[in-house]
Amino acid sequence: MKKFLIAFLIASLILSSSAVIVSAKTDKTPVISEKGIEKVVLVHYKAPGKPPWAGGLKDKPEGDDQGYKLFRGGVKWSDEALGTAGISYAINENISSDFREEIITAFDEWDLITGKEIFNDNVGTTSASGDNPDDGNVISWTNLGDSNIIAITTFWIWRGTKELAAFDIEFNNQLDWGIDPDPEDQNFINEFDVRNIASHEVGHALVLEDLYQSQYSEMTMYGYSTEGEVKKISLEAGDITGAEIMRTIRDEAKNYPDDIKVLEFSPAVELILNDKGACAGAILYNLETEEYITVKAKATVMATGGSGRLHVQDFMTTNHYGATGDGLIMGYRAGVPLKFLHTVQYHPTGAVFPEQAEGLLITEKVRAAGANVLNIDQG
Repeated sequence: MKKFLIAFLIASLILSSSAVIVSAKTDKTPVISEKGIEKVVLVHYKAPGKPPWAGGLKDKPEGDDQGYKLFRGGVKWSDEALGTAGISYAINENISSDFREEIITAFDEWDLITGKEIFNDNVGTTSASGDNPDDGNVISWTNLGDSNIIAITTFWIWRGTKELAAFDIEFNNQLDWGIDPDPEDQNFINEFDVRNIASHEVGHALVLEDLYQSQYSEMTMYGYSTEGEVKKISLEAGDITGAEIMRTIRDEAKNYPDDIKVLEFSPAVELILNDKGACAGAILYNLETEEYITVKAKATVMATGGSGRLHVQDFMTTNHYGATGDGLIMGYRAGVPLKFLHTVQYHPTGAVFPEQAEGLLITEKVRAAGANVLNIDQG
């Protein structure tokens, strides 16, 4: 479910692709001196001695919050850049073959988890490196001049359309880099794991922000990292993803008030079928006015969530309180065939004590960090 949610979030950020295939360096290659181009720099720092919420660092490092208004304002890749084969990128020729494979795996993992061909599988090689939009989308190792900086992602945006023109990812060659041969064991390398950091930086290439609050510390887009860390490899973002999806969709919808009418506090209660038996909209119920509303539509998307709040077999759940299977029932009434209703997916780790913490999800990243799941007889 979490992977579907992340896929939906990314899809809302990058739009659908068209049938045009282009290379990383398109005919709209930006020139930094042009007034229509905006440069955004996102800096990935080493974790402070104490986490920020424990007094280690009260504020984000100066300069690393550029462009957040642009994130919220709908910055995205154009249909032209996406094409049908995805966004092209190239890796500097001086990067070793094993590091190259780890970087490509990080890009591929974002494709896998979103179910979209976001990045082109035909990865190029280039002599280019550093901060230069004219070279296209380039990944390289460079001297960043500060040993507290792990990596930098820079991208350039066309101000008029808010479309991304190019991005560069630079890893700091002042630091020690390596590959953890088994991210799920308890023997950590004393170096920065290439794929771990690459997974985070690729998220920036998808217009995802750095996160700094304590509740995000186990997530891929958390803004700090340490030597030996591998938790960013796992892209699942926890149940907070649902809230982020709703925030993104809400903010984007508000950008088009003339084209999109938002009806709040009005859940769907029944699907409408036309004379051919096809779905033609839905009946909504306004919780404030207690009135029914008929909404006709050429296409209807069911996005009601699951049925965790039915508490099958009395299990606790992290699902939102609206996850009571309503969408399944509406689909059934409309003649949609259903299957596997007897199956429920359970997350293997969650809090059961104290009582007020029941149902709190414990991320699978605790297992990637070395935790072992034991049954009651193993102590």
